[in-house]
Amino acid sequence: MSKPKAKSKSKNPKRDNIINLVLSIFSILISASFAIYLIMSAIIPTKYLLLGIILLSVYNLIIVGLLLTNHKRWKRIVAIILIVISTLAMAYGAKTLYSVDSFIKNITKGNKNEKVYSLLVLEGDSYETGDQVEDTPVGYAKGTDLTTAVNLMPKNAGALAMEYASYPDLANALYDKEERLIILDESFRTIVKMSHPNFFWDTKIIACTDTEYLAKLKEREEAAGPGQSALPTLPDDFLNQPLLPDDVKDPSEFVPGDDTYYYAGQKVDGTKPFTCFISGMDTYGDIDIASNSDVNIICAVNPSTHEVLLMPVPRDSYVPIYGTEGGYDKLTHAGVLGVEASANSVADLMGIHMDSYLKVNFSTLIQGVDLLGGITVDNPVEFTSVQGYHFAQGPIRLNGEQALAFSRERKNLSGGDFDRGMNQTRVIKGMINEGLKPNNLLNADKLLNKMSGGFKTNMPDVAIRNLIADQIDSMAKWDIQASHLKGYGQMGLPSYFLPNYNLSFVVLYEDSVEEGRDMLLDVLEVEH
Repeated sequence: MSKPKAKSKSKNPKRDNIINLVLSIFSILISASFAIYLIMSAIIPTKYLLLGIILLSVYNLIIVGLLLTNHKRWKRIVAIILIVISTLAMAYGAKTLYSVDSFIKNITKGNKNEKVYSLLVLEGDSYETGDQVEDTPVGYAKGTDLTTAVNLMPKNAGALAMEYASYPDLANALYDKEERLIILDESFRTIVKMSHPNFFWDTKIIACTDTEYLAKLKEREEAAGPGQSALPTLPDDFLNQPLLPDDVKDPSEFVPGDDTYYYAGQKVDGTKPFTCFISGMDTYGDIDIASNSDVNIICAVNPSTHEVLLMPVPRDSYVPIYGTEGGYDKLTHAGVLGVEASANSVADLMGIHMDSYLKVNFSTLIQGVDLLGGITVDNPVEFTSVQGYHFAQGPIRLNGEQALAFSRERKNLSGGDFDRGMNQTRVIKGMINEGLKPNNLLNADKLLNKMSGGFKTNMPDVAIRNLIADQIDSMAKWDIQASHLKGYGQMGLPSYFLPNYNLSFVVLYEDSVEEGRDMLLDVLEVEH
């Protein structure tokens, strides 16, 4: 009988040793790099970091053991398979962490409050583009950046310019043909529409600093059609509410707020209770464009107890507008001066400092809800929105467009602006609950990449990372509550932005403001 053949040995054992050593070093370096990236991300709790580092160490010991002991082919094959699996897993983890990191950095860049300027003439004017304008006087409102305006009409740099005290005055000058050409800060368009509902249709934009904004504006106005007044629709019993005493003439005598701060604020670090002002702008597209604040919600957050209190403030609330030296107007109009003006106006009203803000707009809401696959809200009252969406009573599922309609409706709700504010908190709660579902957490990479341009906040980077780390560590279910302020309707109060116009306002009850303040202070754990 012939002897069995001995198993063939490697023809080049030295080369095999080098290959095995390189594979071992590669595995160790990849694992070490991933561990360092986990630490630098500052969103993984310490106990999970330690556990992860221990598991990576054990995993690498196994790989090294397979490669550097008893050089057999099957061991190398197994080691290579383990290296490929671990490398792919760490690449996916690093990609997700990178998306989270990029999202946090992008939304915490700060608010630019970019201005969009347009050059307008009356409809039917022969001018079609800014380049055609030459030797033509131009009207502008106080505060206009004339350097930007000149860029819209380069041949008209030396023309006469007339300043007007307000945008309604500027619009009147155009309608009365005192000015053929005006420069409009687009954040004031809604204010102009209060006095000229068909302003878009009566005028022609011949140049604009933001073409995307212009396209969205045209789409929105054409969808509504001419004849749609921008004046707010009030509940049927609005004017039946108690009016002011005849002897009260000074707004400061009845508007809540005495310049006393019951919560002075602090730097947000994500571990201590803090306040956040949520501002929803009535625009589409670029989040940095200033506009009316359609949503104004005070948010008190307690990371220790995992409590959140959402308190909407009616957009038509009659308040002193921060930055106007005591000028009173609707809270929504503060948005044209920037989100900080809205936040500080609310802070002065409530006597509670706003530690941070979160700014969103229509595009943010629609895109966010759709990316989450829709949200579920508990609707207390059946109603149909002005857009034609019917919302049944009880738990309902909404897509992005439906969520926007649900959160904006007030005409067909008995409580008007107050009911709308509560519906806005229901949408926010629905988005939070949907975002914490496992399927959306697994798709965090895709979600965050697509939503990174839809938010802006001045909350410190480290605070957001601490909040994420705490949530991963505790996996706590947050108790999200909502309450709204109460008030009554009042016509004809002095308006800072629209002087001499008979506007409707919401005057907040002082006891409602005090009650709301106490609820916020309870979440903030501040004695009062």
